[in-house]
Amino acid sequence: MRSTLVWASAALCCVCVAGCTGSSTSDAVPTTAAVIIATTAAPTPTVAATTGAAPTTAAAPSPAQTQPPTVSAGPAPVAPPLADGRYPALLKHIDGPRRTVTVDVVQWFSGKAVAAAKKQDGVSPSEAPFDFYVRNANPRLRTLAVAGDAPITVNVLASSAGDSPNSSTDVPRQWQTFARYDKYLGYTLVWITMRHNIVQKLSEQYLP
Repeated sequence: MRSTLVWASAALCCVCVAGCTGSSTSDAVPTTAAVIIATTAAPTPTVAATTGAAPTTAAAPSPAQTQPPTVSAGPAPVAPPLADGRYPALLKHIDGPRRTVTVDVVQWFSGKAVAAAKKQDGVSPSEAPFDFYVRNANPRLRTLAVAGDAPITVNVLASSAGDSPNSSTDVPRQWQTFARYDKYLGYTLVWITMRHNIVQKLSEQYLP
Protein backbone atom coordinates (compact mmCIF):
# COMPACT_ATOMS: atom_id res chain seq x y z
CA MET A 1 0.00 0.00 0.00
CA ARG A 2 2.83 2.38 0.83
CA SER A 3 4.61 1.68 -2.40
CA THR A 4 1.45 2.48 -4.41
CA LEU A 5 1.05 5.90 -2.81
CA VAL A 6 4.69 6.78 -3.52
CA TRP A 7 4.28 5.98 -7.23
CA ALA A 8 1.11 8.09 -7.49
CA SER A 9 2.79 11.05 -5.86
CA ALA A 10 5.75 10.81 -8.19
CA ALA A 11 3.50 10.73 -11.25
CA LEU A 12 1.59 13.79 -10.07
CA CYS A 13 4.82 15.72 -9.67
CA CYS A 14 5.89 14.83 -13.22
CA VAL A 15 2.63 16.17 -14.66
CA CYS A 16 2.99 19.46 -12.77
CA VAL A 17 6.62 19.87 -13.88
CA ALA A 18 5.75 19.17 -17.49
CA GLY A 19 2.89 21.71 -17.42
CA CYS A 20 5.03 24.41 -15.90
CA THR A 21 7.88 23.84 -18.37
CA GLY A 22 5.60 24.08 -21.44
CA SER A 23 4.12 27.46 -20.39
CA SER A 24 7.50 29.11 -19.81
CA THR A 25 9.18 28.21 -23.14
CA SER A 26 8.37 30.53 -26.03
CA ASP A 27 9.27 28.11 -28.85
CA ALA A 28 7.89 24.94 -27.23
CA VAL A 29 5.91 22.47 -29.29
CA PRO A 30 2.16 22.99 -28.72
CA THR A 31 0.45 20.49 -26.44
CA THR A 32 -1.94 17.89 -27.80
CA ALA A 33 -4.93 19.73 -26.36
CA ALA A 34 -3.90 22.92 -28.11
CA VAL A 35 -3.54 21.11 -31.45
CA ILE A 36 -7.00 19.64 -31.12
CA ILE A 37 -8.54 23.08 -30.46
CA ALA A 38 -6.79 24.61 -33.50
CA THR A 39 -7.97 21.77 -35.68
CA THR A 40 -11.59 21.81 -34.55
CA ALA A 41 -11.72 25.61 -34.76
CA ALA A 42 -10.98 25.57 -38.53
CA PRO A 43 -13.99 27.08 -40.44
CA THR A 44 -16.25 24.66 -42.23
CA PRO A 45 -16.51 25.47 -46.01
CA THR A 46 -19.76 27.21 -46.87
CA VAL A 47 -21.62 25.18 -49.45
CA ALA A 48 -24.05 27.95 -50.38
CA ALA A 49 -21.23 30.13 -51.63
CA THR A 50 -20.08 27.63 -54.23
CA THR A 51 -23.25 25.79 -55.25
CA GLY A 52 -26.31 26.92 -57.10
CA ALA A 53 -24.78 30.19 -58.37
CA ALA A 54 -25.05 30.80 -62.12
CA PRO A 55 -21.74 31.66 -63.87
CA THR A 56 -21.27 35.36 -64.50
CA THR A 57 -21.08 36.40 -68.19
CA ALA A 58 -19.02 39.50 -69.09
CA ALA A 59 -21.12 42.33 -70.48
CA ALA A 60 -20.85 42.79 -74.25
CA PRO A 61 -19.22 46.05 -75.33
CA SER A 62 -21.56 48.77 -76.45
CA PRO A 63 -21.72 49.64 -80.18
CA ALA A 64 -19.76 52.80 -79.51
CA GLN A 65 -16.90 50.71 -78.11
CA THR A 66 -16.74 48.43 -81.15
CA GLN A 67 -16.64 51.19 -83.75
CA PRO A 68 -13.23 51.89 -85.29
CA PRO A 69 -11.54 55.12 -84.23
CA THR A 70 -12.38 58.17 -86.28
CA VAL A 71 -9.45 59.57 -88.24
CA SER A 72 -9.77 63.29 -88.69
CA ALA A 73 -8.99 64.66 -92.09
CA GLY A 74 -5.85 66.61 -92.44
CA PRO A 75 -5.66 70.11 -93.70
CA ALA A 76 -6.24 70.73 -97.40
CA PRO A 77 -3.05 70.57 -99.45
CA VAL A 78 -1.46 73.92 -100.16
CA ALA A 79 -1.26 74.83 -103.85
CA PRO A 80 2.34 74.99 -105.07
CA PRO A 81 3.59 78.42 -106.11
CA LEU A 82 3.31 79.38 -109.75
CA ALA A 83 6.50 79.60 -111.72
CA ASP A 84 7.31 82.86 -113.42
CA GLY A 85 5.21 83.26 -116.55
CA ARG A 86 1.81 84.21 -117.93
CA TYR A 87 -1.29 82.19 -117.03
CA PRO A 88 -4.99 82.23 -117.90
CA ALA A 89 -7.16 82.00 -114.80
CA LEU A 90 -10.76 82.39 -113.66
CA LEU A 91 -10.99 85.32 -111.27
CA LYS A 92 -12.93 84.25 -108.15
CA HIS A 93 -12.39 87.00 -105.60
CA ILE A 94 -10.77 90.42 -105.19
CA ASP A 95 -9.67 91.36 -101.67
CA GLY A 96 -9.17 95.12 -101.66
CA PRO A 97 -7.68 95.64 -98.16
CA ARG A 98 -5.28 92.70 -98.53
CA ARG A 99 -4.46 93.50 -102.15
CA THR A 100 -4.88 89.88 -103.24
CA VAL A 101 -6.83 87.99 -105.88
CA THR A 102 -8.12 84.43 -105.68
CA VAL A 103 -7.90 82.59 -108.98
CA ASP A 104 -8.41 79.16 -110.53
CA VAL A 105 -5.69 78.58 -113.12
CA VAL A 106 -7.04 77.01 -116.34
CA GLN A 107 -5.90 76.15 -119.87
CA TRP A 108 -6.80 78.33 -122.83
CA PHE A 109 -7.12 77.04 -126.40
CA SER A 110 -7.81 79.05 -129.51
CA GLY A 111 -7.88 78.56 -133.26
CA LYS A 112 -7.22 75.05 -134.55
CA ALA A 113 -6.29 73.83 -131.04
CA VAL A 114 -9.93 74.11 -129.96
CA ALA A 115 -11.13 71.06 -131.90
CA ALA A 116 -8.28 68.88 -130.65
CA ALA A 117 -8.80 69.92 -127.02
CA LYS A 118 -12.55 69.26 -127.18
CA LYS A 119 -11.92 65.83 -128.67
CA GLN A 120 -9.50 64.98 -125.86
CA ASP A 121 -12.08 66.04 -123.27
CA GLY A 122 -14.96 64.25 -124.97
CA VAL A 123 -16.78 67.51 -125.68
CA SER A 124 -18.96 67.76 -128.76
CA PRO A 125 -17.67 70.21 -131.41
CA SER A 126 -21.09 71.85 -131.43
CA GLU A 127 -20.95 72.57 -127.69
CA ALA A 128 -19.81 76.13 -126.93
CA PRO A 129 -19.17 76.94 -130.61
CA PHE A 130 -16.60 79.67 -130.10
CA ASP A 131 -13.12 80.14 -131.46
CA PHE A 132 -11.73 79.49 -127.97
CA TYR A 133 -11.99 76.70 -125.41
CA VAL A 134 -11.24 76.71 -121.66
CA ARG A 135 -10.15 73.52 -119.90
CA ASN A 136 -10.32 73.45 -116.12
CA ALA A 137 -8.34 70.38 -115.03
CA ASN A 138 -9.04 70.91 -111.30
CA PRO A 139 -10.86 73.42 -109.05
CA ARG A 140 -7.77 74.33 -107.02
CA LEU A 141 -7.82 77.94 -105.86
CA ARG A 142 -4.83 80.16 -105.29
CA THR A 143 -4.77 83.45 -103.41
CA LEU A 144 -2.06 85.64 -104.87
CA ALA A 145 -0.61 88.97 -103.84
CA VAL A 146 -0.73 91.74 -106.44
CA ALA A 147 2.25 94.04 -106.80
CA GLY A 148 1.67 97.66 -105.92
CA ASP A 149 2.65 98.86 -109.40
CA ALA A 150 0.94 96.03 -111.33
CA PRO A 151 -0.96 97.41 -114.37
CA ILE A 152 -4.62 96.27 -114.49
CA THR A 153 -6.93 96.37 -117.52
CA VAL A 154 -10.57 95.26 -117.69
CA ASN A 155 -13.42 95.29 -120.22
CA VAL A 156 -16.61 93.41 -119.29
CA LEU A 157 -16.14 94.17 -115.58
CA ALA A 158 -16.00 97.90 -116.18
CA SER A 159 -19.06 97.70 -118.40
CA SER A 160 -20.98 95.69 -115.79
CA ALA A 161 -20.15 98.32 -113.15
CA GLY A 162 -21.30 101.11 -115.47
CA ASP A 163 -17.79 102.52 -115.78
CA SER A 164 -17.39 101.84 -119.53
CA PRO A 165 -19.89 102.03 -122.39
CA ASN A 166 -18.25 99.24 -124.39
CA SER A 167 -17.67 95.78 -122.88
CA SER A 168 -15.16 94.82 -125.56
CA THR A 169 -12.86 97.79 -124.97
CA ASP A 170 -9.92 97.37 -122.59
CA VAL A 171 -9.65 100.15 -120.02
CA PRO A 172 -6.98 100.60 -117.32
CA ARG A 173 -7.99 100.68 -113.67
CA GLN A 174 -6.31 101.51 -110.37
CA TRP A 175 -6.44 98.91 -107.62
CA GLN A 176 -9.08 100.75 -105.54
CA THR A 177 -11.49 100.84 -108.50
CA PHE A 178 -10.68 97.30 -109.57
CA ALA A 179 -11.39 96.00 -106.05
CA ARG A 180 -14.98 97.33 -106.32
CA TYR A 181 -15.59 94.97 -109.22
CA ASP A 182 -15.55 91.94 -106.92
CA LYS A 183 -19.36 91.91 -106.75
CA TYR A 184 -19.58 91.81 -110.55
CA LEU A 185 -17.48 88.70 -110.97
CA GLY A 186 -19.06 85.90 -112.98
CA TYR A 187 -17.29 83.71 -115.48
CA THR A 188 -14.43 86.19 -115.55
CA LEU A 189 -11.21 85.08 -117.20
CA VAL A 190 -8.01 87.06 -116.72
CA TRP A 191 -4.40 86.74 -117.73
CA ILE A 192 -1.90 87.07 -114.88
CA THR A 193 1.83 87.58 -115.25
CA MET A 194 3.71 86.02 -112.33
CA ARG A 195 7.14 86.74 -110.93
CA HIS A 196 8.32 85.37 -107.58
CA ASN A 197 4.73 84.17 -106.96
CA ILE A 198 3.43 87.77 -107.10
CA VAL A 199 1.07 89.10 -109.77
CA GLN A 200 2.98 91.68 -111.81
CA LYS A 201 0.24 92.31 -114.39
CA LEU A 202 -3.47 91.48 -114.70
CA SER A 203 -5.68 91.88 -117.76
CA GLU A 204 -9.23 90.68 -118.35
CA GLN A 205 -9.88 88.44 -121.34
CA TYR A 206 -12.90 89.53 -123.31
CA LEU A 207 -15.48 86.74 -123.61
CA PRO A 208 -18.59 87.22 -125.78
